Amino acid sequence: MAVTADDQVQAFLRHRKVTQQLCDVMPDAHFGFKPWDGAMSFGDLALHLANSADFYLAMAEGKEVVRPDAASQPKTPADIRAYLAKKTDEQAARIGHLTGDLDRKVTARGREVPLSLLLGQQREHEAHHKGQMMMMARICGVRDELFYTVR
Repeated sequence: MAVTADDQVQAFLRHRKVTQQLCDVMPDAHFGFKPWDGAMSFGDLALHLANSADFYLAMAEGKEVVRPDAASQPKTPADIRAYLAKKTDEQAARIGHLTGDLDRKVTARGREVPLSLLLGQQREHEAHHKGQMMMMARICGVRDELFYTVR
C-alpha cells in the first residue's frame, strides 16, 4: 500500500499531539525549567518545535526558510500552548497539501532528498525534543502517564 499525504499528516499528528499533551500537563511555573545552564527551557523547546516544522515544510515547498523574530514569540505558558495549537493546525494542513509523489526530490540543506525522507526527518526531530520535554516534565514532578505517540 502506498503512503499518502494523509498518512504523512497522521504521522505528524501522532507525535505533535503528545507534544501538546506535555504542554498541557506541565505546570505553568515550570515552563522556564532548564536542566542545565545553556539548555533550552521547556517552553523554549515547545516554541522550537512549533517553529521548526515550518522550516522543514518551507524546504518541502521550495520556499525560503524564515526564522521568526524572537521578540514576537509568545512568552506565557498559555500563549505558548495556543501558539503550538495554531501552528499544529497550519502545519497539518500544509503537509496535507503536499500531495502527489512523496518520492519527488526536494532540496534540503543543499542536498536533494525524497520528500518522504524530509517529512520523516521532521518527525524524528519532533520525537527527539519531545523526549527531552518528557524528561523535563518528569523532573518537575509531572506523573501523568503519556505514551510517546497518540493514535
